[in-house]
Amino acid sequence: MNEYEEQAVSYIMEGKCEKVGFGSYRLGELNALDALYALSILNLLDINFKDESTVAYLKSLQNIYGSYSIIYSTFYGGIPTHENT
Repeated sequence: MNEYEEQAVSYIMEGKCEKVGFGSYRLGELNALDALYALSILNLLDINFKDESTVAYLKSLQNIYGSYSIIYSTFYGGIPTHENT
């Protein structure tokens, strides 16, 4: 992994919420889009990272066809936010 990839992974992991998900503001507040992007980037960088609670949360937001409601994909910063439970 090169220096930039290491920095990206470090930044992503700093945004990991305590119990579930990721948030870009480091406040421990889950943000669906941040979580989706974080897992996607870690996967693209071939990082062996498992977070079943975040995967379950994201799956709970999907419709029956596997896509997400327009409300989860149109707002910058991601909707919904969720208490870190």
